[in-house]
Amino acid sequence: MQPLISHLSTSSGQLFPGTPAVAKGKIVGTAFNGTTQQATVQAYAISNGATGAQLASTATDAQGNFILPIGSYTGPVMLQMVGATYTDVATGRMMTLGASDTLTMVMPTVASGATTSGVWVTPLTAMAQARAQAMGGGMIEVNIMAANTAVGNYFMAPDILHTQPMNPSAPGSAAMATQDMKNYGAVIGAMSQFAKGLTMPTAYSFVTAMMNDAADGMMDGKANGSPIACVDGHHDGPDDDAAECRHKWLSNGDVQLHGVQRELSGATAGDVAAALIQKLNSSSGQLQ
Repeated sequence: MQPLISHLSTSSGQLFPGTPAVAKGKIVGTAFNGTTQQATVQAYAISNGATGAQLASTATDAQGNFILPIGSYTGPVMLQMVGATYTDVATGRMMTLGASDTLTMVMPTVASGATTSGVWVTPLTAMAQARAQAMGGGMIEVNIMAANTAVGNYFMAPDILHTQPMNPSAPGSAAMATQDMKNYGAVIGAMSQFAKGLTMPTAYSFVTAMMNDAADGMMDGKANGSPIACVDGHHDGPDDDAAECRHKWLSNGDVQLHGVQRELSGATAGDVAAALIQKLNSSSGQLQ
């Protein structure tokens, strides 16, 4: 009897051994191509440099924010946004992504059970994902890091995964923005502004064109040597001047944003344009 009494007096009272804790890893972030809502964001494992199994899927809130539970997964992850409605920063109109349109982002690694927060899914991260996917070996960690860095350096917004883009159409958004945030938002605004004047089904088509341009590592208006249509679906010459689209959208004040956006965001042309335009116009186009 005494052994039983001793055992009971020192027992925790638990009848069965404890079960192992379930890893609760998650990715917390925001999708942005102008204020974005009603989007579905999906997380995919990366296996041998290619898109693998879907890890999670969730809806964004009215500001594009999302939380993706990914459990114990560890390794590279690609995020993909589909079905979104967003406010086009050039026109102020609500637009919807087409059935085949996606906005993507790829991270070099996440730790098992960890919370990865403050990430952004944007046109620039989509360009970097397209570049990483096209590199030898595909979306392996070293390529993902190189592609994200190269696109960020090219547009003078070094950390495209974690830097919050200035919203060009949000009143006063420049007041607390860093230069990287201003540059980031200005480039997204410039894409929207350039697309505004083109004849195409959706403004997002220009983002798709930029992804195709970035994939081969050279922003020259070509995809592996073949000219990319200037989004309006036609070429003006035998080569369409190849880089014409790139130079058109980088020049004539597109990166400066039009006057209404400057007034709303509080950013002056000098804030967002001078160094960025100079760098882009003098660039060879190589992502590095």
